[in-house]
Amino acid sequence: IYPTDEKEAVELARELHELTSEFISIAVPFDKRYLPDSSVFYRYGAYEEIEIRNEDGLTVPALKNPAGELVYDDRFQPVPEWLNDPFQAISGYLEDDSESIETPLLTTYRVFRAITQRGKGGVYQAFDFSVSPPRFCIVKEGRQYGELSWNWQDGYQLVKNEKEVLENLGKISKSIPQYFSSFEAFGNFYLVMEYVEGKSLRDLMKFRQR
Repeated sequence: IYPTDEKEAVELARELHELTSEFISIAVPFDKRYLPDSSVFYRYGAYEEIEIRNEDGLTVPALKNPAGELVYDDRFQPVPEWLNDPFQAISGYLEDDSESIETPLLTTYRVFRAITQRGKGGVYQAFDFSVSPPRFCIVKEGRQYGELSWNWQDGYQLVKNEKEVLENLGKISKSIPQYFSSFEAFGNFYLVMEYVEGKSLRDLMKFRQR
């Protein structure tokens, strides 16, 4: 939902929070939760696609600041530093401290690229700082309640099952990606595995026709 101004945003968030209070929702990546355990999330961003070139010459998403200047749209930051968060003025609002919670995602593994994003979770390229020198790795995310199937299996359980499969196969074969570690954070399950160079099956099949 795209409100026309801050007042409407605050009113809509309150009403939506009340209407959805009995539901269970998945966390929305990189957005901010309206209230603890709320199904409502929000972020500040551009209504249309705007791009600029950064100092390295790369094309990145952008938005306009109060001075009308185009600045980098940091998708990891739901509310820019130069913007007042209108939801913090709500009576009883509790600041979401998830960013201050120390997890392996903030210490051991540094994600730098999202390969895929779906409701059940994401797949990311990352640096593994648990070894020296740091190595490339893959971090798979299984979101709790993400894309529930008919048997109530969610992204969390799928990635946890993959972790067990990799561990067991790794004991009898070296021809599969190596399992590094796993952990839980923000209610989700994360699997860290070896990064394997090469083309994906999707890339190989993309230009083939029946």
